[in-house]
Amino acid sequence: MKSVEDRHASRITHSQHFTSEHRAFRGHFPDRPLLPGVFHFREILRLLPPEIASLPYVIRQAKFVKMVMANTELNYLIEYFPTTAGNIDVVTRVEDLSQETVAKIHFIFSAGKEYAD
Repeated sequence: MKSVEDRHASRITHSQHFTSEHRAFRGHFPDRPLLPGVFHFREILRLLPPEIASLPYVIRQAKFVKMVMANTELNYLIEYFPTTAGNIDVVTRVEDLSQETVAKIHFIFSAGKEYAD
């Protein structure tokens, strides 16, 4: 996992290979392993710094563009930044190795005034 910070936004990039043995494929579906879209939420929350991931949040948008089958490598491109309202926006693009978008997910974390831009 790489993390890069600049003046206003922080970025995390993470690659993960999903074999057919990965726990996310269990029971979804037995004859055709398919990564559940909700698994991306868990992965993003796991990759964020704990001080952000532990805050209350809403999912503003989640768009699943492409099915993810077993034996696929995915790149998580996460950018997070404070807003003037005191929230933290987390925008994630998940792509496969051919750089095709698999999912786009936008979280808003309620951080309070101390995070206001």
